[in-house]
Amino acid sequence: MMKILVAIDFSDATPEVAEQAGKLARAMQGEIHLIHVVEPRIAYDVAGIFPEDVVIPKEEVGKSMTIKALSEMRLRQLAEELKDQWGVVVHSKVTDEFDTQEAIETYAEKEGADMIIVGNHSHSFLSSVFLGSVAEEVIRHAKVPVLVVPVKAFDADKQGEGA
Repeated sequence: MMKILVAIDFSDATPEVAEQAGKLARAMQGEIHLIHVVEPRIAYDVAGIFPEDVVIPKEEVGKSMTIKALSEMRLRQLAEELKDQWGVVVHSKVTDEFDTQEAIETYAEKEGADMIIVGNHSHSFLSSVFLGSVAEEVIRHAKVPVLVVPVKAFDADKQGEGA
């Protein structure tokens, strides 16, 4: 059974990346492993707060969640949607590693992934040079094939067209 690791960042790319993963998993009779990397604790150390301390209000009165708990909930929901839509086995994992690319690679190795799927946002050349890109780093270091799902940048000027 083919194991497909899918890096999820909850951006506008997520639906397209998830759809491609579902199609491929069903066609290959494979299973999907979703991974989301939360900003690491060290990033919050400077501000003196931690991901599990940041409370996100929910719609229900009096309920709140931490960033990591919210991410886990959203990833489980996505896993259920993929399972229901594509009829495949889906696992989910939220981690808080310092290096997103390294977290993806480590999980891929640990789970014996046969392929990694990532979304590639439309970044400018300078943005890619100075900031790098998780997709680019995964491609450079992966020990298994990487499928990059191109995602076009959202164009606010076209939002109202045709509606």
